[in-house]
Amino acid sequence: MASTSTVKTTLPRGIHKLSKLLEQLNQHPRLTLSSEVKSLRLTLSAKNDHWGAKHFIQNELPRIRYANPNLAIEVHKWPTSPNDKWRPEIEVALDEKKKKVVNLSMHNKLASSILTDLMDQYGGEPWKAAVAEAKKKGTSVIPEEVLAKEAEAVKDAKTKPQPQAGQADTLPNLWEYLNKHPDKRAQHEETLQQRRARRDRLLEKEQETMARITERKAESQESQAPA
Repeated sequence: MASTSTVKTTLPRGIHKLSKLLEQLNQHPRLTLSSEVKSLRLTLSAKNDHWGAKHFIQNELPRIRYANPNLAIEVHKWPTSPNDKWRPEIEVALDEKKKKVVNLSMHNKLASSILTDLMDQYGGEPWKAAVAEAKKKGTSVIPEEVLAKEAEAVKDAKTKPQPQAGQADTLPNLWEYLNKHPDKRAQHEETLQQRRARRDRLLEKEQETMARITERKAESQESQAPA
């Protein structure tokens, strides 16, 4: 009697990771923003607090980048101490017709709530269609498995979001906080200078590397040229 065997095929690790990444980026609903949105600027703490904002940047912002390739997005993470109390936020810059910037607080919110706040106000047609579909079914526009995973992450978090009525409105944003604390503002400006200097050094090294590559390529072509 002939024996049968099962052939198990596996994808190379790199392809498997890419496949998982594309699956996440293409997760329903697609996070296309309205054409009136020209840029997003996110400001949050580099280490302490702002748990939900950090998870939003890690899990949801890549999807927004993928769905809006021409949208300018900046993320500013600032070093803070546990005593620094200011709210993380998203600055939404609108087109020339409206010429204004809208600040959306991310204070004491989960990533799913931050996403919903942003998309409910500035989501494109895919989001609107998904919301309408969810209402008909009596479900959440955020997939249940995503909400369940988020709930598990909150249980394991050392610093948990603790929403309190009205608190987000009373806390200043980073820039307001710095204006009230001159010593913190001086530290902030020093950090900015250090970042700019580090960026300039990296850019200079990159330019030097490209110059060497171009030079070697020219030398190689010259050596291979017929006499």
